[in-house]
Amino acid sequence: MAKKSVTNATKKNPGYNHKAVLEHTNKIKTSAKRSAKKPCQLIYSFDTKEEFKHAANGNKYFCTLWDIDQELRKLTKYGTEEESQWSEKAREFLHRVLNENDVEIY
Repeated sequence: MAKKSVTNATKKNPGYNHKAVLEHTNKIKTSAKRSAKKPCQLIYSFDTKEEFKHAANGNKYFCTLWDIDQELRKLTKYGTEEESQWSEKAREFLHRVLNENDVEIY
């Protein structure tokens, strides 16, 4: 497709520098390849199997906390008055504990 646009541009303007356009296009493609996200790596050693298990299951713990928070939010928003009151208190407690332990789920 880039070749077609260069050809059309050359016909309209005989002094058009199609080499410069192709070089610019190649630079854009190259920079896009360089800026592609690479996976992050973390090398860590553990003293016990339990420490490894906690680290390996971190995403599961995060998802569990997220699900609890969302369920409490739903009860606060759409539950009965009684459900709304206790779920709001439970959600405040959850957020307080998360903040005290410097854990972010948002």
